[in-house]
Amino acid sequence: MKILKYKKIEASFTPWVSHYCEVAQRVIDFISTEQFEVIHIGSTSFKVGGKGIIDLSVLYKNNDLDEAVQHLLELGF
Repeated sequence: MKILKYKKIEASFTPWVSHYCEVAQRVIDFISTEQFEVIHIGSTSFKVGGKGIIDLSVLYKNNDLDEAVQHLLELGF
């Protein structure tokens, strides 16, 4: 998987499409470890239209924020 630079685009309504969940799962699999759980949140996780942005949340134990950030940086985020 290749992480690309974020592109700012104008907000618009996008109907939900099934590949959002597939993409989310691939990114979750890429990020997740035994130490960090990743969950799919936001409109794409609820199968409703929205901005078409796949939102993920990285869950970590208390005081592990720095380790979570370092993990994401090492993956190219």
